[in-house]
Amino acid sequence: MTSVNEQDPAGEYNFVIRQGDTFSRGISLISGGLPVNLTNSSAVFTIAEQNGGSAVLQLTVGSGITMGSTNGSIGMSASATQTAGLHAGVYSHDFVLLQNSTVTTLFAGNLTVLGQV
Repeated sequence: MTSVNEQDPAGEYNFVIRQGDTFSRGISLISGGLPVNLTNSSAVFTIAEQNGGSAVLQLTVGSGITMGSTNGSIGMSASATQTAGLHAGVYSHDFVLLQNSTVTTLFAGNLTVLGQV
């Protein structure tokens, strides 16, 4: 599980996945050394073509993203069917947290999709 500090967001995280495999990652959101209360929060994980291109996959709460209410845990998962729809190549991604009226990009980076053999 990756820990992300709410007080210093926008870290860069790069992922590599294989086309047609299930993709899942866990995140622990902390602030001041303590888990962040995520009650009534929402999140969006977007994978897009590089250089401002179109979104090719988006995960949201209840559709690929799960959030623990008070323990700061966030899980994200894309099914094998969803990743099979991605072409081999390098994409951009970001993970945005929405808490009350605050929008925070927790992390962003590149996501490389390796083709099936």
